[in-house]
Amino acid sequence: PLKEAISKGLEQVVLPTPFNVVNLSQRLLSATPRVDVIPEDVTNQESEENAQLCEKWLTAMWRAVNRQARRNIISDNIWYALVYGRFAFDVRWIKDQLPTAMRKTAFPISIRTLNPVNVGTQQGPYCTEFAYHMYDATLLEVIRRWPSLRDASPASKMGTLIANLDANNQKTEDQMVNVIDYWA
Repeated sequence: PLKEAISKGLEQVVLPTPFNVVNLSQRLLSATPRVDVIPEDVTNQESEENAQLCEKWLTAMWRAVNRQARRNIISDNIWYALVYGRFAFDVRWIKDQLPTAMRKTAFPISIRTLNPVNVGTQQGPYCTEFAYHMYDATLLEVIRRWPSLRDASPASKMGTLIANLDANNQKTEDQMVNVIDYWA
């Protein structure tokens, strides 16, 4: 501890080595995915053209996802992989959740970077049985992501929060709630 080192007249030095290793590694790893689609039948011209179309679509998809998230998703996951040793993506079909005016123009798939510390899975004998992501969010953010929660039972904790939100004229919308997003 610092107090003990000072009492003994020792000097503590913190080196920036871990910081430098992560930064150098981020520069060495590409944040642009290489997309190679192998044709079903290499002798068939139509199969070749379909593979090229898939490559173009996947390349454009990553650009759209990064533009939608306003950040580079793969770069974020590179950082998590270097710092925590693992990373996690949340891939969702969001077309039904988009405002009606945006449904024709916005990309209908959302890919988010999750903090791997807050993500867990349960492995069964043959496959992953379930996964979860636990995090804190504002009540307004939760209601926007899951509008059906507005109809929660008044006896439930979420129903109480919604009733409180409505009673206080939307003034408690910035209240933080714990979210456990569960996939089976």
